[in-house]
Amino acid sequence: IPPAKPIMMTIEALGGRAAPIPPLPASTVAATAEVLRAVRKAKSEAKLSMRAEVEHVVVSGKRAESARAAAGDIAAAGRAAGIDFQATDEGELSVEVTLPPAEEDGAAG
Repeated sequence: IPPAKPIMMTIEALGGRAAPIPPLPASTVAATAEVLRAVRKAKSEAKLSMRAEVEHVVVSGKRAESARAAAGDIAAAGRAAGIDFQATDEGELSVEVTLPPAEEDGAAG
């Protein structure tokens, strides 16, 4: 079986005129998926909508630089107001999500 070839999409294929968009490395795709999974899990555990914004995401570990290549996509898909990447020698990938403060019901008294 020959190795799989990366799929290259073009804006032209979608109706526009532009150069090919190079595929992301598999390590970037995997790290990005892991970060987004952690953001979605944090939202789910807090019973927030997946469309809810998060205040901040910190990505650290040996694979943090792989995720950095997709920082804009992570921020947009995770609806993160801020995102930081900290390359370290400890652990493959760690994600800390800071959620917005819980809204109060407004029921006083």
